[in-house]
Amino acid sequence: MSDGVENLTRSVQEQVLKSAQDFYGNSLGSLKSHLENDRSQLQEMLEQLPDSQQDARAQLEELLASYGSISNSLDEVAKEQ
Repeated sequence: MSDGVENLTRSVQEQVLKSAQDFYGNSLGSLKSHLENDRSQLQEMLEQLPDSQQDARAQLEELLASYGSISNSLDEVAKEQ
């Protein structure tokens, strides 16, 4: 009887861990997808700005760099997990 309870407990723990890992992976994937979509929209805005709008262009370029850094960080976290 004790072995059955231990096996069931272990099985439930493994299932919970697998569910948590799947959720975490899906969450990272979703974040990455939203990030890339937003980054793409910023890039389109940058391309539409005239060269005379230097300040706005510089701000968008900084945002794009930030999005790139965040994306790289998400990739690193995913590899560690």
